[in-house]
Amino acid sequence: MGPGVGGGSVGENGRLPHNVDGAAADIGHIRVPELPEALCRCGSHDCLEAVASTGAIASRLGLSEGDLLASVM
Repeated sequence: MGPGVGGGSVGENGRLPHNVDGAAADIGHIRVPELPEALCRCGSHDCLEAVASTGAIASRLGLSEGDLLASVM
């Protein structure tokens, strides 16, 4: 558990896809439009990270990130 949502993908040719900033396979910033609008730290809205990171979950529960992590460890 952490402040972001990580992951990636490998293309059909076995190579990692990337774009100019190297983040093309960053799943934490895919849009999740079915969930309530949430502002992500990247500045976009509805990112997976904005609703599923420890910071986002702690905020919805009224806890600090540290308290949330302590409660599940």
